[in-house]
Amino acid sequence: MTFEPESLGQSRSDLAEALRSERKRAGLTQTRLAQRCNMSQTKISNIEGGKLTPTIVDVELILEAIGAAPDSPRHQQEGVTIPQPRTPSRRARMCGRNP
Repeated sequence: MTFEPESLGQSRSDLAEALRSERKRAGLTQTRLAQRCNMSQTKISNIEGGKLTPTIVDVELILEAIGAAPDSPRHQQEGVTIPQPRTPSRRARMCGRNP
């Protein structure tokens, strides 16, 4: 499975389910995850409900907040791939997260 929003098309629900599953695995509520990502709980709910396709930055922030590193052994074993951005996002630059 890939977490690349642009290539999902019909699999938006697959992404939503994967993100929801990862959040629950981390033991977080939507509210707590939203606080960690500096997003609203409504946005997290819409993403997890498949009503909103998240940006790559949204996916990165969510995965970082729940501690789901893209290069973890579990993700490699399950075939999960997360795209690496070509340049730091505006939000990442503002937060001082330059690679």
